[in-house]
Amino acid sequence: MYHLSSNKKTHQSAELIYNGLCELISEKDYSAITIKELVERAGVGRATFYRLFDSINDVLKYKCDMSFDLLRQSVTQYRISQRLSEPTASTKLLKPILRFWYLDSIIIEVIIKANALDILLSNIEKLFDDLFHSLDKKVNPDFHEDYFVAIRTGILFNILIKWVKNGKNIPPDQLTDILLKQMQEVKNVNLLF
Repeated sequence: MYHLSSNKKTHQSAELIYNGLCELISEKDYSAITIKELVERAGVGRATFYRLFDSINDVLKYKCDMSFDLLRQSVTQYRISQRLSEPTASTKLLKPILRFWYLDSIIIEVIIKANALDILLSNIEKLFDDLFHSLDKKVNPDFHEDYFVAIRTGILFNILIKWVKNGKNIPPDQLTDILLKQMQEVKNVNLLF
């Protein structure tokens, strides 16, 4: 778990530690990185590390949580500007979500290298859980939250991993069009099961 206050210096130290971790993970296997190496690379004291984090994994969780907070703000602004409130509008959010990660996917790259995919998965799940609770469900009162979240989480999780591993080789708008077309084909032809 991480323990950061709203203090600016605390966040600066956390960012130094995260940047040190990014450097180290580009040089060696994540499992071989020690806290001693990390604090030396980050230029902070061991006490500072333990005041902020319980483990190296917590550094990834902190940065991923911060990135998803920014993504949620971006999605909220997009939904307001596009007047999206019904549950089916969630597919219209794929484009802004992919645009967000196209600009800065470093945390996802680091999470993949660290094989800490559970951190990414839990953040995506929370994103869609928050989205579900903000939508107008009067359109279909039988919309099942657990399946709404599970389907969207699974799709985005796997797409992000594949896309980032492929070096984001397809622009986000084009990838959105490809994905929506493929999802429509699955729906029309019952190719899923």
